Amino acid sequence: MKTIQKTIIIMNKKELRKFALAKRKELTYNKDELIKDILKVINGKNIAVYYPMKDEIDLLALKEYGFNLLFPRVNGNDMDFYKDVTLFKKSNFNVLEPINGTKVSKDEIDFMLVPALVINKDLYRIGYGKGYYDRYIKDRNYKAYGVCYEKLYLDFIPEEHDQKLDGVIICKQ
Repeated sequence: MKTIQKTIIIMNKKELRKFALAKRKELTYNKDELIKDILKVINGKNIAVYYPMKDEIDLLALKEYGFNLLFPRVNGNDMDFYKDVTLFKKSNFNVLEPINGTKVSKDEIDFMLVPALVINKDLYRIGYGKGYYDRYIKDRNYKAYGVCYEKLYLDFIPEEHDQKLDGVIICKQ
């Protein structure tokens, strides 16, 4: 009989963030399959997304399906979403944020696709560590799904301030 050993590596959120950023550079995904998976769960017309950074999962193709894409902009310790955006500018975080468009209320959001470095089986995410999305989705009346690479669907223990998502879209290689 052959014995198989399984190695378990325990990392804190900071270490997982660093691991995920490095691992993500090696990963690819099928954009058409991703969009098909998203279309199966998405509802409504006003979809909160993000402008993808390097190696981040790109959701901009959703515009071709008639959705109104809403983009985030950080304002101090808060984040707001904007519709009818045509111009973007790099923020202090190196993220492209809208510099025009109309600010929307949370009630105008029908569905949100949340960026994630890592998502666990209990639907908690690890982002970039500033807590903007956790604060924004804390009180919501729309579904918020994380978008994550299959190889970064990992286990970790969430912290008290982490907000649970309603679902996850896994990007398969």
